[in-house]
Amino acid sequence: MQRKELVRYRATGARILSLDGGGMKGLIEIDVLEQLEQETGKKIPELFDWIVATSTGAIIVLGLLYAKKSLQEIRQLYYRLKDDVFASPRFGMAYNTSALEELLVDLFGTEMTMEHDSHSMPKYVCLCVYKMCILNKN
Repeated sequence: MQRKELVRYRATGARILSLDGGGMKGLIEIDVLEQLEQETGKKIPELFDWIVATSTGAIIVLGLLYAKKSLQEIRQLYYRLKDDVFASPRFGMAYNTSALEELLVDLFGTEMTMEHDSHSMPKYVCLCVYKMCILNKN
């Protein structure tokens, strides 16, 4: 599909983005999302009606939608995740939960609200991140 065809294409149903978990595999999701933005000339929130994500995918979506970070900034966050969270598993856990919590608080703060501009955000967002579930219905 050529670029101009992709930009003009508009599905008749809901446009859904689903991002999965997988720790550092989130870097692959970031690569795909960057390619979508380059090909369409639009930001990810403009391209989808629904965004559903879990675990590492939810961190990406929260970074884009609520922390207003670029994909490049989120990529840098993932390098910090690699060094601080996934570097040395402790007590049989796959990652350092204390470091993850600290990193998420640094990124989102402790009082993140769900208020947003409905014209620049998907209609619905369902996310789950490290013991925190959010359902946002516009």
